[in-house]
Amino acid sequence: MNGHQLADAGIERARLTAEAECSNWTDRIMAELRLWLVQRNPKEFAIEDFRAYVEIWEHELVPASTNAWGSVAQTAVRRGIIKNTGRRRPARSRATHAHQVPVYVRAV
Repeated sequence: MNGHQLADAGIERARLTAEAECSNWTDRIMAELRLWLVQRNPKEFAIEDFRAYVEIWEHELVPASTNAWGSVAQTAVRRGIIKNTGRRRPARSRATHAHQVPVYVRAV
């Protein structure tokens, strides 16, 4: 396996763990993302912006592994909810030490 395949496998394991801990987690987090996009109507955003909202207001949907947030982006793009702009920005989360994160826009 190459690095991308290993990363995707780790993200999928984290998503499955989130599903085991919270029934229908993937569908529920996608529904919450759609609602957040309508309510907040961000021009552009990173998944960490949505994550901050979930951690405050929908804490039952916070997955045990931070890797599960990668599945949120992948699933949302695949389902046509968001689009990757191809741009990146420094992460705002202190825990990520300002590494570059993808920037998304609402697709629907």
